[in-house]
Amino acid sequence: PTHPSFQGTNRAGIMPYVMQNVWGQLDNWRKAEQDAQLGAKVRGFDWSVAHLGKLIPAGAAGRAAELAVAPGDVLSGSVSLLVAAEAIARVLGGRVPTARNSSFAVQASGGDQAIATEIWDDQFLKLVGPELVRLPLKAGADSKALLWLREFALSFKKAGNTLPTPIDVIPMDDGAKIVFLKSGFELKRGYDDDDKVGGGKQDAGSAGGAPDLGAREIERAAALRGRPDGGLRLILEDGVVGGGARVRAYRCDMEEGAVVKEMSESAILRRLRKELPGQA
Repeated sequence: PTHPSFQGTNRAGIMPYVMQNVWGQLDNWRKAEQDAQLGAKVRGFDWSVAHLGKLIPAGAAGRAAELAVAPGDVLSGSVSLLVAAEAIARVLGGRVPTARNSSFAVQASGGDQAIATEIWDDQFLKLVGPELVRLPLKAGADSKALLWLREFALSFKKAGNTLPTPIDVIPMDDGAKIVFLKSGFELKRGYDDDDKVGGGKQDAGSAGGAPDLGAREIERAAALRGRPDGGLRLILEDGVVGGGARVRAYRCDMEEGAVVKEMSESAILRRLRKELPGQA
């Protein structure tokens, strides 16, 4: 099922949504979202939440709308009734597999004429990962962008450019993958008894044969350190909707239990926006 909801349910504590939540309206909608998700999971169904802005009646304009889709609850614009209905119909019809078990926001300004399928597909592509940024390039700038992306990713392994999270870098045919590695502090997350060092033997610790918890934590840290823990894909795409080329960055390898590396991601994206040559 797809649960329609309002914008701001995840931002009820910041302006302007704090004013819209004076009587708890957004909190109630947030609870409804959570109930819908839980109900779907209990029954073994997929779920999705569509965050919609102010609904504009059909016929407000005669040209095609400028569509924007984003993962989560981050948009603040209005959307026509026709566009909102089309978005939900596409998800319910199974035409947007990336929307399964996720929330997304939709807005469209400027009209309510039919939006081309390739535009819908390109916007819903943002839910893969999810996407964190897309940067259009000027004509001809893509000829050097691929090599630049690989060198950019590798630069975070050089002294002076290191990130809060240890990483590995894998060059790819279309860019690069920055793999975040476990630091060894994730003692209670992603640790399996089969991963114990020393064949799973109990540590000889304090009197009475009780395990030495300090030693076991050190052992677990050693077992976890250096293992992949999510990543960031930097990809060059040519011939995109609207023409030209672009660079996209999106999360990858986010297996269950992986923690988002917000500080490292922010550092990478800040430099990418600032240093990527040939941006349109």
